[in-house]
Amino acid sequence: MWGLAYRGAGVEGVAEVRDSGEIDAASLQFIMPGDGVDSSTVSKLWTAAVIIAVVGFLETVAVGGKFAMAARYEYEPNQELLALGIANLASAVMSGYPVTGSFSR
Repeated sequence: MWGLAYRGAGVEGVAEVRDSGEIDAASLQFIMPGDGVDSSTVSKLWTAAVIIAVVGFLETVAVGGKFAMAARYEYEPNQELLALGIANLASAVMSGYPVTGSFSR
């Protein structure tokens, strides 16, 4: 869509933007994460998953706190945790990637 808008506006370098074609609707479906995974595999991954989630949350809180301090607004880490949880649940059922903040922003 943006490529077509840029092409219509005459922005240089976008003339070669083309439509990608049809999208297979079978690839865009809700699934339950872990379908077909046995309990021994889940128990082995549980500790690593919790550590990754905590590190992701701490990274996001650090970045959010930094921006809040720079812009002088109030920052609530609990809201950040809730937003990360909702985003990760949505990402899980849509076969997406985990969501966290980033120091590279």
